[in-house]
Amino acid sequence: MTSWPGCGIQRLVGGSIRFSLTKPQISWLRIDYQTRIQFGEAELVIETPFELTVADESYDLDPNDRSRLGPFAGSIPTRSLTS
Repeated sequence: MTSWPGCGIQRLVGGSIRFSLTKPQISWLRIDYQTRIQFGEAELVIETPFELTVADESYDLDPNDRSRLGPFAGSIPTRSLTS
């Protein structure tokens, strides 16, 4: 597991990546053809479908399908993202 202040990054079996915020202090969120989260000096850019888990509820999301990204925008700050 790799870490950055306030987050952890873990490669899962099958090639997925789990990104977990331990101190969710989001500076900004941007949604276009990508999904971007800025926190502190780090920026997470998601360009592929991903799973968002918040409070034991999971959502399968895709940055290219912006109409379904409501759970992502509404869940900031998040605890765990898996891409």
